[in-house]
Order: sequence, then structure tokens, then C-alpha cells
Amino acid sequence: MYCSYFGFSERPFTIAPNPKYLFMSDRHREALAHLVFGVGESGGFVLLTGEVGTGKTTVCRCLLEQLPENTDIAFILNPKLTAIELLQTLCDDLELDYGADEPSFQPTMKTLNDVLNRHLLKAHGEGRHTVLLIDEAQNLSTDVLEQIRLLTNLETNEKKLLQIILIGQPELKTMLLQNELRQLSQRITARYHLEPLDLNETTGYINYRLAVAGNDNNIFATQAVLVTHKLSQGIPRIINTICDRALLGAYSRGKKVVDAPLIKQAAREVLGKKGLTKNDYHLQENRKKFLAEFSLKQLLLWLILIAIGMMSGWYISRQNILEPPTNKHSSLQLNLASNQIDTIEQQEQIPEKNKIPDGGDRFLTKLANFSFSYAQAIPSLAKIWGVDNVKDCLDLQRLHYRCELLQGSWGQMLAYDRPAMLSVMINGERKYILIYKASATDAQLVSLNNSNSKQIFSRLQLESVWSGEYSFIWLPPKGFNKTIKRGDSGILVQWLEQQLLHITQPELSRDSIIPTTIRFDSALEKQLQNFQKKYGLNADGIAGMRTIMLINQLVNPNIPRLSIMDKMTTVTPAVIEPSDLPEPEVSTKEEQNVTHP
Repeated sequence: MYCSYFGFSERPFTIAPNPKYLFMSDRHREALAHLVFGVGESGGFVLLTGEVGTGKTTVCRCLLEQLPENTDIAFILNPKLTAIELLQTLCDDLELDYGADEPSFQPTMKTLNDVLNRHLLKAHGEGRHTVLLIDEAQNLSTDVLEQIRLLTNLETNEKKLLQIILIGQPELKTMLLQNELRQLSQRITARYHLEPLDLNETTGYINYRLAVAGNDNNIFATQAVLVTHKLSQGIPRIINTICDRALLGAYSRGKKVVDAPLIKQAAREVLGKKGLTKNDYHLQENRKKFLAEFSLKQLLLWLILIAIGMMSGWYISRQNILEPPTNKHSSLQLNLASNQIDTIEQQEQIPEKNKIPDGGDRFLTKLANFSFSYAQAIPSLAKIWGVDNVKDCLDLQRLHYRCELLQGSWGQMLAYDRPAMLSVMINGERKYILIYKASATDAQLVSLNNSNSKQIFSRLQLESVWSGEYSFIWLPPKGFNKTIKRGDSGILVQWLEQQLLHITQPELSRDSIIPTTIRFDSALEKQLQNFQKKYGLNADGIAGMRTIMLINQLVNPNIPRLSIMDKMTTVTPAVIEPSDLPEPEVSTKEEQNVTHP
């Protein structure tokens, strides 16, 4: 109706999840990166949650467009199904024949599972990957969620045969905290909660959709955008609804610019009131959650615990007055072996004059100058590795680099010994900092505007704003998937033998070492176990990520490293204890159940 009036090729603010209109805010880039990371794992679950209308389905459709051609997708949009109905829908989406056309057919769980298992094994043999995507997953019953978990038991020795993506509203996160669903929750390899847009992102979102539709003029006045953000609370679906109606109003009045009064009128028409406030939007949901989560018995239990806590606090305060204070660092062991703590503490320390003193406002102001958006952080981290012109982890993957997203402690981050990107909260906003060098007590951060400008912050300062989430980049050998282990054959096995020989005989150049092993046999397994024992890794004879990373840094002394110690010029033992790491290297089957939030 108003398209020709404004010069649009189509309506810019429909609520259909069209990937062409996907505005990649920092939040959406993060969400997509988490999904890509999860799908890249060898099976298990990926979880994406967010409020109604924040763009979850659109992000997933964007993900589906980026999946390789050897991926088969089953998309379930209506999850209010029984367990048998869900399996039937999955088989139908994959176009599997399970006898439904026969007059006397009575579907059973066993029949459907057998059909699905045969198909997944066949697809795996043909090099195909199967993904099940379930939208509105908060509507699934506990029994159906448990049946979905059982589907991931279909596996080979190397990977799960089915990857499952769950998309839902915040209630889904609450459901997964139930004790009966703890096994499912433990199999989630990537999870992300999509937040609404802030004001700057709302402005960019509106302008982006207008440009895609064919008109990049300033149709919306600045004040109109401000009012739109306030009334919509940054929720894209509500922004679309208000803006669509406002454009119609401008057309009917013969205006070429949408002003604030038009936005308010549009909001009254589509929302039924003078727009949403933050309290209005969340009040009903919060009330429901409160009533659902707290029975009378639970409330009484909370009151008892609060009373105990108050008494304990009084006792501790009294003890602190009567006894001299102790060094709070003495109990902060980070679950590291004592000799590793001693080694880290003996590393070169940062001069006191270069450190930013503790102190709230000044610290946060200074840290803000060294913080990045997600879209800025990945390219900046890549530059530390000498890689330019990348936008995200997808670009890095095309160059054979890997982005790892983990959750852990400071000590665990140090143990990986790679420059890291940390997720922090600064004045209520999620930002990212790049740690270039670090020790047990301090970290050196890279500036956003000048990569040569670096500043020292204390670990205690950074931990006060750090969520525990960190990412790093590493470079595996080309073709590496998850492990190199006994029974494997090919170039990767020869690469492993060559690196181990170079490490054990550093006087030999790599070019002079001619690998003789064609197949990963018991002799190479023993050689790898000896290497792992020497350097404090779990000696399982399997070359996983941590083993490969250690080999890389021993063979290539110029590889970017997190430690402040001088770079190695010769191959020397690295002090890395098993307790430094989030979990030991395990067999492929065990690794599939490790959760990286």
C-alpha cells in the first residue's frame, strides 16, 4: 500500500523471519557464533533462548543457510506433540518410510527408533550430517524432552549421529534446571540467551531494514527512533509492528517523514495502550515464574535459610573483629596443582607503577577504553595471530583456524596459554576484552583503537566483571576433526609422528624427518603416551585439542602465547599439570558429553 509512496520494493517491517532482513547486531553475531560452534561439535544439543520477538528464529534460519550441502535438516515448528508424534514428524521431515501407509500400521517407539537409527547410520556412512531444529521448545513436555535426549544416544565411536538445536523462550532455561532433565542439560555444547536491542542497535536496525527494502533516506526522525526504542524495549518484532503501522500512518497523512507523534499513535493502535514499559512487559511473566517456582514450603525454607545466613554473617563479622585478617590469596588455589601455582607465581611480574589501582569508577572507566564489541573483538584477536580481513569465526574456519568458546576459571584459561577474549560486564553492558599476556595475578590488555597500546590490570579487578566465559584461537593441522587416535591412518598420523620426532630429537630439522607410519599403531600410541606423561597431560594415547596445542607451541616458538615468560627459543618442557585443565582428555565418546556453555 505505502511501498510505491516511499520507494520500497517490499514492506520493510514485516514480522516474517526473512534472513535477508537479519540485522547482525553484536548480540545476533554472538548468537550465530554460538550456534555455529555448537553445530561444529560432534553431536549433542545447542540451546538458543530469548524473549518473544528478539529474533531467535531468524538467527536460526540464517544458520541453516550457512550449513554445508551435506547436511540434512528436520525443522519442527509445532512442538506440542507426544513422544511418538515427534518421532513420526522427524521421520516425515527426513522423508523416511516407516510403514505409515499400511492400513494396519500401529507406530511404536521401537519401530520409529529403528527406522531412524538405520537412516542415521546410512547417512553417516555417506558423509552426511543430520540436524534436528525445534522451535518454541519451551512447549515440550518433560517426557518428550527426555525422548529427545535419548535420540542423541544414536552414535558411533567418533560422533553423535544427530545434532539437535533447541530454540525457546526464557522458560526453557528454567525447565532444563529440573533434576529429571539434568542429563539433557549436561549434553548442551553451546548455549546463548538473545537480549533485546539497545538504542544504537535499534537505530541501526531500522535504517538497515529501510535500506534493504530500497530506501536509505532518513524516513524516521531521530526523536521517532528514540520513542520507538522506548515503547518497544528493543524487541525487533515490536519494532517491526510499530514501524509498519507508522509508515502506513505517514502515507495516509501525506507525510514523507515519520515523526514521534506518528510512532505514539501507531503504538496505541498495535499495542492497545501507550506502549510498553519495561515493568509492563516483564511483570506478568515474572509473576508467573514466581508463583510456579515458589510453593509455600519453599518460601518457608527460604526464610529459614535467610535467618541462618544472617546469624552466620553476625558470627563471621565477630570473628573478623576478634582475629587478625589472613591473606585471602592463600586459599585461592583455582584447583591447580601446588607446583603449578608456584611456577606461575615465579613468572615475571608486572611493575607496580604500570598497574591500574583497584577502585570502582576509575577502573571501569579505564577498562571501557580497552573493551570491544563482539564484532570488533574477533577481528582484533585474529590480528594477534597475523590474520587480517576476517569478520567472525566463520571466516577463521575457512582459513583452518579454530575458535574455542569455554567457561572456566582464570587458572584454566592460563593453562591453554593462548591470547584470549573474555566476556565482561561494564556498567550493565556486555563487552569483550582481549588479554594479550597474563600471569596468575595480572593481565595485559590490548586497546581497541591502537593494537600497540597495552595496559596492565590486576586479575582481581578483571574477575570482578568477568563472567567466566572466554574464547581463544588456535591452528590445528589441516583436516583435524577432534582427535588423532589408534586405528587412524593418513596424513594426520604422519604429521603427528613427524612432530613427536622433532620434539624428541630437536637437532633434526622437520624437513629431514620422513614419517614411516601409515597407520596409528601401538608403537605410535606408546610414543604419544610418553610425550603426554613428560608434559603432564593425561596419558591416554589420544591426540586431542590440548595435546595438539602443546605440540604446536613446542615445535613453533613464535606461536602467540598468553604467558608473560620469554618466548622459547628451543624445545623445552612446558610446565602444565592435568589439574590446570577443565577436564582430562578423554575418549571421543566421553568428550561428547562435556558441556561448554
